[in-house]
Amino acid sequence: MIAAVQANIEELIVRKKAIHVQRMIGLEGLYGIIWSFVMCCIFSFLPCIHPDLCNIEGRFEDVVEAAREIVTQPGLLFWCCSAAVAVLLLNLCGLILVKHVSAVFRSFWGTTSIISIWATSILLGLEKFDPVKSSI
Repeated sequence: MIAAVQANIEELIVRKKAIHVQRMIGLEGLYGIIWSFVMCCIFSFLPCIHPDLCNIEGRFEDVVEAAREIVTQPGLLFWCCSAAVAVLLLNLCGLILVKHVSAVFRSFWGTTSIISIWATSILLGLEKFDPVKSSI
C-alpha cells in the first residue's frame, strides 16, 4: 500500500508540477539519507529485545562500528557503493517510467523485474527449482 501511494504521489509531482526526474531522484536520495540517519541514531540507543538477535553490545545498531568495517574492508566498501548505484539506477528508470507511462506500469515493472532476476538465477544454475517443493 505504501509503495502504491508513493508511486501515485510521484506521478502527480512529476507530471503535474513538471519537476525533472533527476531533481526528484535527488530529493528522494536526500530525504532517504536524512531518514536513515535519524533511524540509525534512534536504533543506536534502543536495547535489543533478544540476545540472539543483536550482537552489538546489546543494541540494535552501532553506526561507528559499521563505518569502521566499511572503511577497513575494501570489498564491503565496493559492494556498498555498487548497491547505492544500483538503487539510483532503479529509481531513475522507475521515475522515467512514471513520467512517460504511469505509476501502474512502474509497479508492474518492479514485480516483473523480481521474477526475471529469479528466472535468470535459475537459468545460470545459481538456484535450483523444484516444482514439487515449490507447490507446497
